[in-house]
Amino acid sequence: MPKIRKSASELIELALAEIRTYRGCDSVADVTVRPIRDDRAGCNWSIMVVDLGAAERDLARRAAIETQEWLSAQFDLLEEPAVPEPSAHRGARY
Repeated sequence: MPKIRKSASELIELALAEIRTYRGCDSVADVTVRPIRDDRAGCNWSIMVVDLGAAERDLARRAAIETQEWLSAQFDLLEEPAVPEPSAHRGARY
């Protein structure tokens, strides 16, 4: 069965809610989702806790690993096309 694609913000919301259900992790304040570009990986994204709140680092790390294992079995990261950076010369008037 194909995985459901979710945006990074949707995966962050799901991951943060799940991590906070783990003992000692209810204060984890923020996580990030990063794309993985290795075809050998079991999924195309990873979770990283970026703000522990009052949680212990090892507990939050273990919760993130288990959460990623659970969520990545269900969801792939919907990769959004890169937005080109604006040119410094575009629209310049001399």
